Amino acid sequence: MLKDGLNSYLKDGGMNPVCEIHSGLSSEDRQNAIEKFKEDGNRIMIASTLASGEGLNLQFCSDAIMLERQWNPANEEQAEARFHRFGQVNPVTVTYMLATETIDEYFTEIVEQKRAIVAQTLDGKEMQWEQNDLMRELAQMIVTKGSKRFKL
Repeated sequence: MLKDGLNSYLKDGGMNPVCEIHSGLSSEDRQNAIEKFKEDGNRIMIASTLASGEGLNLQFCSDAIMLERQWNPANEEQAEARFHRFGQVNPVTVTYMLATETIDEYFTEIVEQKRAIVAQTLDGKEMQWEQNDLMRELAQMIVTKGSKRFKL
C-alpha cells in the first residue's frame, strides 16, 4: 500500500515508479528490479534490510535511508556494504531513521551496545556478556524510560 501511494505521488511529480525488493521475489524478479533501478530516472528503491543485504551490488547509489534496525548489527553492516564497494567513486550516505520517543530509541541503544561489545571482542579485548542480559536491559528500558514517554 505504501508503495502504491508513493508511486502515484511520484508519477504526478514526473518521476518513475518506485523499485521494490523483498524476500518474496524470485531471483529473476529481484535482478529485474535492480536493473530497472539502474535505469535513468529511477530514483527510489524500497528494500527490506534482510532481503537487500545479500547478493546485491548497489554501488551506483549515493544515499540510503534505513527504516528498520536489526537486532544483529552484522545484518545492518552487510546491508550497508551493498552500497560501499571496492572501487566506489561517489561517497555514500547511509542514514537510519528513528522515531523519537518510541521503542526505536531504546532498541538503538541496545543494538549499539551490542555492536561495541562485538567490536571489543574482535579487537582481542576480553569481554563477558550474555545476550539475555541485553534483552533484560532492553525490557528494563521499556518499563522505566518508556513508560514515561509512550503507552505500552
